[in-house]
Amino acid sequence: MDPADPEQLRAALSRQGALVGQHDQSLRDLSEQLQLLVHSVSTMGDRLSQLTAHFTPPAPPTPPVPEPPAPVFHVREPYLPAPERYAGALGKCKAFLMQCDQVFSLQPLTYQDDRAKIAYVRSLLTGSALAWASALWGTASPVNVDFSVFISEFRKVFDHPVCGRKAQQRLLSLRQGYRSVSEFAVEFRTLAAETKHNDSVLQSIFYSGLNENIKDELAVRDDTTNLDALVSLASRLDNRLRERRRERARHSTPGQPFPGPSRRPASRPSAPPRSPSPSPDSEEPMEMGRARVTPGERSRREREGLCFYCGQAGHLRASCPLRPKDQARQ
Repeated sequence: MDPADPEQLRAALSRQGALVGQHDQSLRDLSEQLQLLVHSVSTMGDRLSQLTAHFTPPAPPTPPVPEPPAPVFHVREPYLPAPERYAGALGKCKAFLMQCDQVFSLQPLTYQDDRAKIAYVRSLLTGSALAWASALWGTASPVNVDFSVFISEFRKVFDHPVCGRKAQQRLLSLRQGYRSVSEFAVEFRTLAAETKHNDSVLQSIFYSGLNENIKDELAVRDDTTNLDALVSLASRLDNRLRERRRERARHSTPGQPFPGPSRRPASRPSAPPRSPSPSPDSEEPMEMGRARVTPGERSRREREGLCFYCGQAGHLRASCPLRPKDQARQ
């Protein structure tokens, strides 16, 4: 082609223009297709998200945070001395089992099961009681595993308290003797608990068992209303009489034996002449050979704790130093 030919140049430019137009149309078509593709991809992404949300199982719930364990407080159980060892004495079984029960009640953590309780009781046995437990130990008997069965069998063998007619017989034959009234009352009440006597009968039996010097002092006092009052009054009188004997022993001449309450002089002194008897409605007889005291004076002496014989303080009628030792008890 000749560059100087205009026709050829125009034809070439026309062809180039047409080619550029085709390229431009192709670019527009590609842009539209690309937009359609982007839209389709976006639509598919949305549908995929919906399907994923529909078929995906829900996330498991967050497990609860466990609470911290409660603090354990170690309670210190009270200390109790071990009961006295039991050798099989029939009269001591009930007291022994009572003391063991006290230990179990106050130390429940230590003795939670039956085996622990049985082992504790066995550890305190000796003598014939230990021989009985040893004979059953190692056998298939429920006495080795059931505490209630163990106690039931234990009571059958050793718990035979004094009760009923036997307790009544012992109560009727009980005497104070050389004991204090308080010591006598302890044994009396123990036996009385095993009988069915009422309070009035028990008062009479208790009075019968007292020593004569206590009865003498009770004779000049008003009657008590119940057993407790009688025991209390007799105990106070006994304590005062014992204190007076100790005082006289301290003030007696050294080397001279002090006569006890049961000793009598060898010879009986003659009684002094009796004074004329006053009218019985205004005076009360006191002792043979002495002037009688009026009821008012008697009440005053009783109220002030004075001797009914001489009217002085510090002693009672039974231990009055002015009273003849051989005078008959009233």
